[in-house]
Amino acid sequence: MNKYPRVFGWTISYKCNFRCPYCFVWRDASDRDLQLSAKEWISIWNRIYDLYGKCIICISGGEPGFYPDFYEIVSCLSEKHECIISTNFSWDPTKLIPKISETNLKISATFHPLFIKFDEFYEKVKYSKKYIQDSKISYVAYKEQIKDIPFYKKELEKIGIHMLIHPLRDEGFVIDDNNKVKNTDNSKGQKIINNKEEKKIIEENTFDTNEYRLGIKSPKGKMCRSGMDAATIWPDGTVNRCTRYRDEIIGNITDKNFRLSDKPSICEKDLCPIEYRMIIE
Repeated sequence: MNKYPRVFGWTISYKCNFRCPYCFVWRDASDRDLQLSAKEWISIWNRIYDLYGKCIICISGGEPGFYPDFYEIVSCLSEKHECIISTNFSWDPTKLIPKISETNLKISATFHPLFIKFDEFYEKVKYSKKYIQDSKISYVAYKEQIKDIPFYKKELEKIGIHMLIHPLRDEGFVIDDNNKVKNTDNSKGQKIINNKEEKKIIEENTFDTNEYRLGIKSPKGKMCRSGMDAATIWPDGTVNRCTRYRDEIIGNITDKNFRLSDKPSICEKDLCPIEYRMIIE
């Protein structure tokens, strides 16, 4: 067995009930997403368990809470794997908590004040406190949301929850008359565009000031365990090394012959806001 638990970032669907102007994910929602039953998904993840043992499965979207059989899928996967739900927290946590142990279930919640009231979000976080991953919630440093960071930070810290503030990547979005988002610079999250003043606010209030995540350091040219100890799965089942390498397919999760790589590889990207823990220094 490898000394690291394998980590799978599973974007189960692009569909989402929120329309955040700083997000390019939900615009890619399509009927081409895999619509497998809970039984079929459990079979796939049981095979992964047979190959690699207990893994960390980060289920995200879109909003994973709206995927068919979401609660059943999470409940079953949590019997063998550790599940981390990356979510806007618009679903009902009482359907999973306390039925599943906090050992095998974590919630990585992001607060989007444009679409959910703080009081509602706060109560869900408070109820799920033992399950909140690393006792933190995420927040995007979108220009219209930066001024409220100190207030939210203060209120959340009252219940022992910290804020992980994400720098704004690719602000160049427009929403057309059909409620479709268009990315005007086409870089899809490859650069951070907060100004100097905004970056200072982020650094002063965020729970994690990792230099890779904040774009201060670049992973380019360094060896990375992504593809070997971690992989990203997209809604059509396609598997890439990581979220930065959409053009580098290493297989499909539905393929019975799917395997992770047996060695690390060189990173050629300038920014790593997600998989930076896989970088080999």
